[in-house]
Amino acid sequence: MNGIALIGRGRLGTSLDRALAEKGVDAHFTRGTAGPAIRRAGIVMICVPDGAIASVAKTLTLEKIEWRGKIVLHTSGLLSSGELLPLRARGAACGSFHPMQAFPRRNMPAAHFDGIPIGIEGDAAARQAGARIARALGARPFTVRAADKPLIHTACSLASNLFVPLFDMAVGLLEAAGNSRRRAAKMLIPLVEGTLRNVKQLDAPRALTGPISRGDLATVRAQLEALRPFPAAARAYRVLGREALALAEKSGLDQKEVKAMGRLLGGQ
Repeated sequence: MNGIALIGRGRLGTSLDRALAEKGVDAHFTRGTAGPAIRRAGIVMICVPDGAIASVAKTLTLEKIEWRGKIVLHTSGLLSSGELLPLRARGAACGSFHPMQAFPRRNMPAAHFDGIPIGIEGDAAARQAGARIARALGARPFTVRAADKPLIHTACSLASNLFVPLFDMAVGLLEAAGNSRRRAAKMLIPLVEGTLRNVKQLDAPRALTGPISRGDLATVRAQLEALRPFPAAARAYRVLGREALALAEKSGLDQKEVKAMGRLLGGQ
């Protein structure tokens, strides 16, 4: 790959550096935007927060670096390769490289990339280089259209980032029932892991269980009553409950039960 220069020592940047090293890929962090690692590298990966990508790209164009023949990739899930337009104008092939994985800390091991999807977007040469890097990491590259990046990124946030406050909300309810926070989390984790296994093995409608899925109005009414002192959790329950009801309807829940449950969850 003619060497990779990494810019940005955050959670993803340091994890990429470690994983590439473990896979035998020549990758180095650069000291500043004019570091020798960039001059030598065939590929530059910009692993900085979204709001800094355009600024880094502009700064790089001010350095005495020959960009023709180089590949530049940024790692934003939201933004397209258009953020790198100044470098593209200097002759670099530009793209984006988005691992669909959460990086909760710096220096995650190479195994953290095993089998994960990595969205690749940009110029043809940049897409090819991004795909090679993804495969070297043991990941699964797929091509993304620039216009689709915000929707894909939002899907990742719903499935991953926003699950965390939902789980934390459930932990809080168990705390209110007299459990320590640590014990509450341990009580819920097997349930969450079991649900994930169901989702992996089945489609969403068949993986859905619980009172909404079976049209149990009495239980849902009792749960909503229990949530009266917890308005945020009650709002989340109603919103997600209506989505669960749509899945239950796909699985064949009787239309009378669907309508009655809808009225209950809608607060009517």
